[in-house]
Amino acid sequence: MAAVVEVEVGGGAVAERELDEVDMSDLSPEEQWRVEHARMHAKHRGHEAMHAEMVLILIATLVVAQLLLVQWKQRHPRSYNMVTLFQMWVVPLYFTVKLHWWRFLVIWIFFSAVTAFVTFRATRKPLVQTTPRLVYKWFLLIYKISYATGIVGYMAVMFTLFGLNLLFKIKPEDAMDFGISLLFYGLYYGVLERDFAEMCADYMASTIGTCLLLIQVIMTMRHWWTTDPNSWWVLLLYVHVVILARATAAPQTTATVFTGSSKDPCSSWSPAGPTKHYPAVDVIWPEEEVPLNGTLTLSCTACSRFPYFSILYWLGNGSFIEHLPGRLREGHTSREHRNTSTWLQRALVLEELSPTLRSTNFSCLFVDPGQVAQYHIVLAQLWDGLKTVPSPSQEILSSHSPAPTSAGPGVTMKPAKA
Repeated sequence: MAAVVEVEVGGGAVAERELDEVDMSDLSPEEQWRVEHARMHAKHRGHEAMHAEMVLILIATLVVAQLLLVQWKQRHPRSYNMVTLFQMWVVPLYFTVKLHWWRFLVIWIFFSAVTAFVTFRATRKPLVQTTPRLVYKWFLLIYKISYATGIVGYMAVMFTLFGLNLLFKIKPEDAMDFGISLLFYGLYYGVLERDFAEMCADYMASTIGTCLLLIQVIMTMRHWWTTDPNSWWVLLLYVHVVILARATAAPQTTATVFTGSSKDPCSSWSPAGPTKHYPAVDVIWPEEEVPLNGTLTLSCTACSRFPYFSILYWLGNGSFIEHLPGRLREGHTSREHRNTSTWLQRALVLEELSPTLRSTNFSCLFVDPGQVAQYHIVLAQLWDGLKTVPSPSQEILSSHSPAPTSAGPGVTMKPAKA
């Protein structure tokens, strides 16, 4: 019997018949596995060409699917985010019930219940005054828990790889399972709460009619916030609300375009000066008119005395850039930290200029805990020889009452040199 089990695959039909005649009941589990493995090889003998074709089809499918996903994300970001968020939230529930992972199921139900309640509150109209604080506290708590869980899981995996689990008389299998489980929990719920936070911010932004109340909330929270840069991104949740609070458009006044004497926006700003010294903001656009279907870049720079709690954003007609039709994208915000200030720069790339984008009211928005500055630019007005741009709307905040003020001399808007 052992001779039959040890027979090598490759003997043709004779070997296959011998494998089929083996009585599995008289074999040990290891010998049964060997027989099943030999039967599988005998069954798939001569299919090498078909297997190679299957691998090539799989690779091509993965490449095409990735390209389609990238195009979907670029052209329809809102539907892409909603579909991927729903799948990431619901699909694990099927495997959890099927494989009886009750611990994950209990945590998932608790997280889903609280997040659903918070999302429900964030989508109500009119928005309750305490809802932004509720959204902030819940998602910040989940962020800290998931961050700590992921760190502990990663450390457990590394300690197991180096054999430190033996010092505590823990089996390598148990230690590795513990570390991978914590790492999965941290990554899964961290990504999930980030997407839910962005969705809640979009809904609240479409509800709030003015941003002054939200800015006051931020200023109030700033007194008991820690300066931990790892959690500064939570401020973006409120900044999203602030920059989309667009019930009233900025006044369209006329100002003469002039060229600043310095390209450094921080050179005209003094941190020791009085509150009337606004941050220098520099907006640059192409000096020569770009034809339709051409490519151009708008650049916005700003200076802040808050190294982390500041943000620079581009808007179009008072909405996010992703909501505009056409091919355009925002660059990443670059930060250069200096002694007493931080220099921020962000570009807006119009990959294909259309008549709609030519007449779009683009605005560069700068926000930090101390002040807000927004500048509007319409390419059609600039290139048609009007030489006018809307006057910036600035708001200098205090702990008592924010009040809008006019632009200071540190603000420049100038065309880019050819």
